[in-house]
Amino acid sequence: MSTAGLSQQKPAGILWPSLLQFIFSGLGLSFIWGLAFFSFLGNLFISRSQPANLSAQDWFASIGFFTLGFLLLPSTILSLRKILGHSSREVRIPGGRFGLSVLLIPIALLAGDWLLSKQESGWTAPLHIFVALLSVGWLLWVAIHNLKPGSGQRVWGALSSGLALTPVLAFVFEIIGAVIFFLILGIYIGTNPELTHALNSVSDLTNQLTQNMELVLERLEPLFNDPFVLIFAIAGLGIFVPLVEELFKPIGVMLLLGRNLTPAQGFALGAICGAGYALVENLTIGANADTWALTSVGRFGTSAVHILTAALSGYALARAKSEKRYLALLGTYLLNVVIHGAWNSLVVLSSAIALTSLGAEPRLLYIGPALLVGLALICIFGLSRYNRRLGET
Repeated sequence: MSTAGLSQQKPAGILWPSLLQFIFSGLGLSFIWGLAFFSFLGNLFISRSQPANLSAQDWFASIGFFTLGFLLLPSTILSLRKILGHSSREVRIPGGRFGLSVLLIPIALLAGDWLLSKQESGWTAPLHIFVALLSVGWLLWVAIHNLKPGSGQRVWGALSSGLALTPVLAFVFEIIGAVIFFLILGIYIGTNPELTHALNSVSDLTNQLTQNMELVLERLEPLFNDPFVLIFAIAGLGIFVPLVEELFKPIGVMLLLGRNLTPAQGFALGAICGAGYALVENLTIGANADTWALTSVGRFGTSAVHILTAALSGYALARAKSEKRYLALLGTYLLNVVIHGAWNSLVVLSSAIALTSLGAEPRLLYIGPALLVGLALICIFGLSRYNRRLGET
């Protein structure tokens, strides 16, 4: 009997990558749907016992968790099919007409803002999900519509890594960093009587049944005016957080490096990982009714940052694997940290200006938002430029 015949009769081994993808996606789906179930139950209880205390944010989070579970479902099913011997087809990216879907975002924002003004927070939640999905989906389309990311299992697996694996890993390291951050900040505030008094007065206000948020922010003004607190906050959000998140965002690409990815595939799969991470933020972090539309617009820019930096990391990882360009990989990582850190720092500075006496100068109020808009447009342009360039290769 020939060697070829023996190899054909040899039983297939366990597909460990698909098995691990199935287990992880299934566990993530079960956990997130469990959160959605308890969140829905809590909302129903509050709506019956204390309807005035149920806010739009509660419904946004409930439906957001439910939606995240649905997004993990294809990865779970396709990995199981692979284990059972069925392959998945290559994903087809929508054509150019999908680009016009971005025009639906302002329409949905106006409709949601109108519903919130009518105290219809429950009906606004589906619109919140629609805006989040369409915003991230459109940005992802800009990044990959000329590329071929691969099979459905590979694409949905990359999205699932951004939805579940990256947030878990980033959360663990950021919690450790937050503990150290608040420990140092607590020691500093404890040595400053004015800051200690400000925190104590805010604590007294938050213990009251009726909280005046304007008064709370007024009492916190000494903290926002303190240079050390501001610099420390920028260092935490502008340096430490990007260092952690940019390390783990392309983890879906890292797990596929053994499949000989091309740089174009690395870019596309990295963008998908970043889109998954952006969806977690967009779907689970709520917003006040008064600021929902503005917050949704801001998260559009945040999503552009996440998708671009993860795509660049995926591209650099694939090149490092095939061309041994490890120095370029390190340079890309540091560039991503700078882009992400600049975005976070501008957000902190804009908030500090708005909440302190500096906000009395109208021109200063527009500097931060203008720079954020500019950075978001640069990220969108970068996604489009890389998409065209890699699509021609």
